[in-house]
Amino acid sequence: MKIYLRNGLFGLLLLISTIGIVVGAEPSGYTVYVQGAESSIDRTSDGIYKITIQDVIPFSTIFEGDELFLFQTKHIVNETNPMNAVLILSGSEMELKSLIEISSISMDTEQNIITFLAHPLEFNSGGLLKPFLNGMVDLDMATGKRANLTALYLEIIHPVAENKWSPQFPCCVEGPGGQCYMKC
Repeated sequence: MKIYLRNGLFGLLLLISTIGIVVGAEPSGYTVYVQGAESSIDRTSDGIYKITIQDVIPFSTIFEGDELFLFQTKHIVNETNPMNAVLILSGSEMELKSLIEISSISMDTEQNIITFLAHPLEFNSGGLLKPFLNGMVDLDMATGKRANLTALYLEIIHPVAENKWSPQFPCCVEGPGGQCYMKC
């Protein structure tokens, strides 16, 4: 009898001690590596850069934890904009690595050309690009120059699902006491 009482008290103590433990969901994501050849960078009047990458390899690499996957590069235009990225340019005139925010990304699949708008970033709040962040240089140094090899590391973040009530019926309006009233 004592063993049941002791196990019951231990279970009750364990149950009470877990009250108040809350684990918040964090956004999940992955890093995508895109490689191309020549690129050009032009600065617009409002401080945003228009970047064009030519001869983009049709397949990109997804880094998700310790796993690697290949997927078609043309699908990156379907990702949510804006997204953070590390741009690496290499050529006879320059070696540059810069942290940017990408928006308005488009791809010409026939000619394998990616064009996007980039806004320089001071820091990155996510953790996926952390391994690439040392040795950053201002993007102004590359304006008007051409690079022979261009690489992009894109940070793709999936938002955390929200907890919110949605009615079973589209015409349902919640009334007093949580009752559903039809309003169609």
